Parts: sequence; C-alpha cells; structure tokens
Amino acid sequence: MQVEVTMAEYDEAWKKIYVDINEKGYECDSRDHYELYLSCAGDVQDPNAPWIVELRIPVK
Repeated sequence: MQVEVTMAEYDEAWKKIYVDINEKGYECDSRDHYELYLSCAGDVQDPNAPWIVELRIPVK
C-alpha cells in the first residue's frame, strides 16, 4: 500500500493497512513487514514534511 504521511501519521497508516487486509479477507504472513521510502516532499529533517512510502506486508 502506498501512502503519503508525515512522521506523526506512520502509526495510523500501519493500523489502516492491517484493517484493509483483514476486510479484504487476507491473512498476514509471518515474513517481514517493512517500509519502502520513495520520496520526501520537503526537508527530510522536518517532522511535518510529507513522505511517499510503500508499506509492505506479505499476505496469504
């Protein structure tokens, strides 16, 4: 799932993806879950700068 988030919004984005997975009838796999950072629209040191991130969760 690709999201645009600030540092403060990461936790909520992860929660949402788990809800979406369950609602679609998928089950999380035991492999690693991770974030792939694509870009930052602003200063990377700014906690309010929006990041484009892919949240990767393997499913069964």
